[in-house]
Amino acid sequence: MEGAGLPAIQREWQQMNEHMGRLRAERDDALAQRDEARQWCRTMLIIILLLAMALGYVLANASV
Repeated sequence: MEGAGLPAIQREWQQMNEHMGRLRAERDDALAQRDEARQWCRTMLIIILLLAMALGYVLANASV
């Protein structure tokens, strides 16, 4: 009787393993998207700072 439960347990473990594999893949995708968003934000911040510095330079040197 104990041997009859073993295939069911193995199926459960296999299903859990497949589910965990899908969760890991989703997590990896989410982390990649987060890293891409961080890089985009960093790039936009640098562009904004450079434009602000350029505007400050122009305004400081403008003759009125």
